[in-house]
Amino acid sequence: ARGTIADCELVNKSAADKEDEIIPCIRCFHCLDYRRASTFGCSVNPTVGRELRYPRLIAPAYAEKKLLVIGGGPAGMKAALSARERGHKVVLLEQAERLGGKLIYSEKVPFKKDLARFMNYQIHMIEKNKIEVRLSTKANPELIKTINPDVIIAALGADACVPLMEGTDRENVLTAEQAYNRADELAGKKLAIIGGGEVGCETGVYFAMEKGCSVSLAEMSSALSTESCGIPRFALLEKVNEYIDAHTDALCTRITEEGLEYKDIA
Repeated sequence: ARGTIADCELVNKSAADKEDEIIPCIRCFHCLDYRRASTFGCSVNPTVGRELRYPRLIAPAYAEKKLLVIGGGPAGMKAALSARERGHKVVLLEQAERLGGKLIYSEKVPFKKDLARFMNYQIHMIEKNKIEVRLSTKANPELIKTINPDVIIAALGADACVPLMEGTDRENVLTAEQAYNRADELAGKKLAIIGGGEVGCETGVYFAMEKGCSVSLAEMSSALSTESCGIPRFALLEKVNEYIDAHTDALCTRITEEGLEYKDIA
């Protein structure tokens, strides 16, 4: 019944022929992550666990204001939709050619199709609510003055954390985002991944399974993908064990022309 957690109006929307408005479950299993979560919740539905308080917390706007949302990723789209729902006028700026932010890469990965569905749902709702979107548009002081918003919401997203070590400026060193952009070019090659969190593990599995790469991975801690929820983590680690040569307790020290060097800190 996870679908009715992601959207408690699922049945009513179906009956009213509004299936396109149903919030898709992304199968993150946050709702079942009892090991870490002290309260019941949902990654795509912030009202879960707050049903009685939500009407008081998010009341209809008493006066229409003009909001400028900078960033068209999942956070920016959600901010724009929430503001529009409350009765405000919204302008959404995105410097890329399309909406989606980091979720765009979920379209490339077969086992991330649920995230792609959620991204497309958000884009559809932006269009359905007739929110003004300006693509290929970078925010700057002059443009902001022209729009003249009452409020600015900066939903700029996150960039990769590049470790401070020798060799990270080499041409053959890529972030996960850059690697997905060059996926066909990297097919069949030998890859070394620094970091065994969720991004590192999923990227490694993708390139090994879908692009025929030989993948090695180095993680400084003693466990992999510790930020993932239980059930998805078990499934991911199963694929990591099958496809990736993973090394934990491995402190990476430098990147050379020959490859990646690390030392065992166990």
